[in-house]
Amino acid sequence: MTTTPADLELPERVADWVRISDWADMNAVLRSPEVIQGWGREAPYGVPWFIERHLAELDGKEHLERRKMESQLFLPTALTIYEEQDVKPLIAEYVERWRAQPQPDGTIRVDMAQEVFKLLLRMAARVAGIDGVDTDEQVAEVQHILDLDNRMRTGAMSALTVPEHEAVVQEAYATRQVFREKYAGPSLARRRALFERYQAGEIAREDLPLDVITIMLLHWDETWDDDLTMSEALMFIGGATGTTKRTVCNAFKRVTEWVAEHPEDRPLLEDDDFLRRAIDETLRIDGVLPFLVRRTKGEVTLPSGTVIPPDTGIVLLINSGNRDPEIFGDDPDLFDPHRTAAGRVRGYGLAFGAGQHACIGRRAAVGAEGITRGNVMTILSTLLEEGAEFIPDDPPVRTRSYILEYDHFPLRLAPLS
Repeated sequence: MTTTPADLELPERVADWVRISDWADMNAVLRSPEVIQGWGREAPYGVPWFIERHLAELDGKEHLERRKMESQLFLPTALTIYEEQDVKPLIAEYVERWRAQPQPDGTIRVDMAQEVFKLLLRMAARVAGIDGVDTDEQVAEVQHILDLDNRMRTGAMSALTVPEHEAVVQEAYATRQVFREKYAGPSLARRRALFERYQAGEIAREDLPLDVITIMLLHWDETWDDDLTMSEALMFIGGATGTTKRTVCNAFKRVTEWVAEHPEDRPLLEDDDFLRRAIDETLRIDGVLPFLVRRTKGEVTLPSGTVIPPDTGIVLLINSGNRDPEIFGDDPDLFDPHRTAAGRVRGYGLAFGAGQHACIGRRAAVGAEGITRGNVMTILSTLLEEGAEFIPDDPPVRTRSYILEYDHFPLRLAPLS
C-alpha cells in the first residue's frame, strides 16, 4: 500500500474515519453500490437544504437519471460544437486583450491565476445556461458567489466553527438570491420562451441552446423548481472553473520544467498526444483533490480483504493511490509524460474519481480522445503557442491550501514578430 503524501493534513472531522490509500481498494469503494456521497447532512456541517438536490449531492436512482440526462452535454457531438462556438473564440478574445495591454517596457505580462479563471468562468456560464457573464465585473460577482458556496460546502475542511459556518451558509443563501434575480432568473425566462416556441412547433430542437437549464426544461420533473435549476447551473460553473484553472497552471509548470530538463522533447510541445499525456500525468501527480470522502450504506468488502461496516465514513487518499507503483511503475512520485499505466488504467488515475460519481465534465476538461482537445489542452497549447514563459523576478505564489494551487501565476508572452 502507498502512503499519504507527507504535506497533506486531513480535516479534524474525518480524523477517525477509515483511510484507504491502496489503488484497488479505492477503485472498489468508488464503484460499490453500497457506498454513497460522504459528508452527509448531519450536524454540524450538513449540506444546506438549498443545494441538497443538485447532481453532486444525489445518490441512487435519482442521481442515475439526472446524470444520464445531463450527460448529453458532454457527448462528443455537443463538445465539438462547444469547442468551436465558445471555447476557441473566447480564448482568442482573451489573447487579444492580453496583447493589447503591454507593460511600460513593452512586455506582455499576465497573471494566469486570475485570467484563466475568468476565461473558464465565462465558458462554464455558457454551458450552464447563464447569460450576461461577460465583463470582468460580472465575472467577479459570480466568482464571489462560487467562493461562498465553496466555503459553505467545505466548512469542516477550512476549520470553521459551527457559528462561522452558519454565517457563511446564510451569506451564501443571500448571494444566491441576488444571482437568481440578476442572472439565473432572466436566463431561465429566455429559455422558457424558446422552449414554448419549440413545443408550439415554431422552432426545431437544434435551435434550442445546448446548456444545463435547457436540458432540464426538456426533461422537466414536476418536483423541480426554479431554485433547483439555479443550483444545478451554479454547480456546473463551480465544477468547471477552479479545478480546470488549477490543472492548466500545474500542467504549464510541469511541462515547461520537463522540456527544460529534456530539450529533446521540446518539439513535442506541438504534439497533441504528448500534451495529453503531460496533462494526464499532471492530474495524476498534482491531483484535482487530494482526497475524497464517502460513506457506506451497507457492508463493503474490499479487494484487500478489509471489511467496512455500514454507516462508516471513508477517506480516499487519492494522491496516494495515484502513486501506487504497481499501477504507475517505478518512481511514481516523479512527473514523466512518457509514463504508461498498467492495464486499462488511464494516465490520470483516479483524478476524476470513478463509478457513478465520477466527474461528469471530464471530457470537457481533457477532451474526447480523437475528437475534441478539451479545455485544458486548448488553453495550455495556446499559452505555449504565444511563447509564454515564467518571469524570473516574479515567480508563482502558491495558495495556502491542502491543494496544489496558485494565487499568483504570472507569465510573460513572447513579443509578436
